[in-house]
Amino acid sequence: MRAVLYIDRANFYYYGGNIHSPISFQPPLSVYSDMEIIDIDQLNTLFQEFVKTNKIQYCSIVLFFSAQSCFQKDFPKTLRPEEFEIQKNQFIEFIPFNKVMSVVCSLKKDADTVVAINREVAFALRDIFVKLQFDVEMIVPSFALFGDQPQTFDIHTAQNIVKHYSSLSKMSFPLIEEESVIKKADQDEFQDNQEHKESNMRLYLMIGFFVVLIAMLVYMVFFFRKSPTVSKKINTSSPPITQIVVATVIPVPSPTEVVVAKGDILIRILNGSGVPGQADAIRDLLISTGYSEVEVGNAPTQESSTISIVVKPTTQSFHRKEIDDIILSLGYTTNIRESKEIDVDVLITTRKSTSTQ
Repeated sequence: MRAVLYIDRANFYYYGGNIHSPISFQPPLSVYSDMEIIDIDQLNTLFQEFVKTNKIQYCSIVLFFSAQSCFQKDFPKTLRPEEFEIQKNQFIEFIPFNKVMSVVCSLKKDADTVVAINREVAFALRDIFVKLQFDVEMIVPSFALFGDQPQTFDIHTAQNIVKHYSSLSKMSFPLIEEESVIKKADQDEFQDNQEHKESNMRLYLMIGFFVVLIAMLVYMVFFFRKSPTVSKKINTSSPPITQIVVATVIPVPSPTEVVVAKGDILIRILNGSGVPGQADAIRDLLISTGYSEVEVGNAPTQESSTISIVVKPTTQSFHRKEIDDIILSLGYTTNIRESKEIDVDVLITTRKSTSTQ
């Protein structure tokens, strides 16, 4: 037994086998609409119920796409093969399906007709009926039997399809092969792969070019290193250079001053205040600090608020300051001056009216 599933843009029709009158099946728009399957699982369930409800027996079946569910275009037979392929692909490019499969029909004398359908719908229906134990033998466009004449599916159309069942296989779409025409997304992927290969080839060529260039540079450097070099004597006359000598004064450090030992400093203390023991008190303090050569005596009474300290010019500043500090520590006021006339290093004279500690 043979049967036909007639596929329209929104409806399906079945005829053949144990069904002797065409029956229709219209799925909801949420499942199938305008040659697009919205919900494949629900469509599968609805077809199972359709077969069960109508008690359709399993048989051989052809999936027959109506003229309204196909896209077709005529191309002159005078086109060269490469031109035909280019124009055919351009035509398929504008078909509003994600995936398309096409077949070329040569029914016309001066033109070849390219007919295209939605591949996803065709293969989905094939799989549904195979699961229902049907033998799907062909997927055929209406143009293969009726040409450009539009048809309404009725008993006469159905019988005509079954009558020419065997001859329709000549213009059937492939049942298990990939579609003959690739949609734009697939074409882009193919082109990307080709461009990637071409890019790799260009990269290899550039690498090869640079390798050769580097080899040439290395050779040139090696060659010129081995080649004898000819030096040219350059005669240049330049004015004589006047040498300017700048005298630099380098300071010579003075020798470090050696401090004379305190025991070598001769000190004389004269009591000119009339206060007994005043000179002795100063002497004792000087001796306690290391000045051992100290003698005392008396001088005529002199009135002054300061103690006179007379030093030789050769007396070092260290001793001058230390002796002065010792006397100041006793609460006296001092007056220091130099003189070459004294016979000791330091001459200290106390005076009247000078307060004692």
